[in-house]
Amino acid sequence: MMLTATDFVHMCVCVCVCHVTLVSQVKALSEELENPLNVHRWRKLEGSDPSTYEMIQKIQTLQKRLIAKTEEVRAGGTRASVPCCVYTSCSCEV
Repeated sequence: MMLTATDFVHMCVCVCVCHVTLVSQVKALSEELENPLNVHRWRKLEGSDPSTYEMIQKIQTLQKRLIAKTEEVRAGGTRASVPCCVYTSCSCEV
């Protein structure tokens, strides 16, 4: 199957439109992370339902800890694989 010039131009336009859409989505999400719009929702929740607000704070704290531990494991992933291999080889000998 051979592409004509028109097909090629049409494909390039589609790719460019997809690229622009994705770039704008990334920009919007980045701005939302920097300046969250739903901050006041948590303040309202704090006044009306303190137990739910407390649970949300705990969840956010645990998510931050999980992300930090995941990055820590990724950074030290090569060190963790060596003892695992040693343990596996020792357990096979027994």
